[in-house]
Amino acid sequence: DANDTAMTTGGAAVTVTFGHGCPNEYASTTVNDNHNGTYTASYTPTALGIDGLYIMVNGTAIKNNPYTSTVSPGPASAAQSTATVPNGTAGLATTITVNGYDVRGNRVKIGGATVAVTVTGSNSATLSTPAASGVTDNGDGTYTASYTPANAGTDHVAIVLNSTAIKGSPYTSTVQANASSAYWSWASVPGGNVGLVTRITVHACDSFGKARTTRSEEHTSELQSLRHL
Repeated sequence: DANDTAMTTGGAAVTVTFGHGCPNEYASTTVNDNHNGTYTASYTPTALGIDGLYIMVNGTAIKNNPYTSTVSPGPASAAQSTATVPNGTAGLATTITVNGYDVRGNRVKIGGATVAVTVTGSNSATLSTPAASGVTDNGDGTYTASYTPANAGTDHVAIVLNSTAIKGSPYTSTVQANASSAYWSWASVPGGNVGLVTRITVHACDSFGKARTTRSEEHTSELQSLRHL
């Protein structure tokens, strides 16, 4: 009241307006009278930045008016969040990065979400937060997962955030064979006949013993023996 004594009853006319920019563009929100001298109001921000709030009691601005509220990104939304899933190489780690965005598409700058990654296809892996289970919460709205494919082919990478599939999931990662290794590569060398072609085939394998499947990695030579007995 006028003597700065807290009121214990309701009945005042309280209004709250909020928004960005010019006050005459602000919107109003519903105010609830708790009938004990307090009043509550709420609103849902739609943009980042600083909101201004004008509060009036019985047509007069209250003390310290206007108030401000700093609006930060909301929690990560699966429907807006995305991931970077690169193609891989057999025997080498494939690193996946999940980027959190809120419901309005603002980049989230804090962690705390539950993220799970499931790999199927030519390879398989099941990863999730916390880091001990394969997904690291970087604390800045991003999450990192890594798996090492053993086989060349196509992997399907399903990613869920807080139990809901993120935007674009499942992703695809094309896994190529590792570089050819002389140690694991081998050749088919048949017996020959004088005057006839001897066909020799070299089978290239990677450093993990996996056969290379591209045409350029299998070499065939034909030799014609001219030696006479």
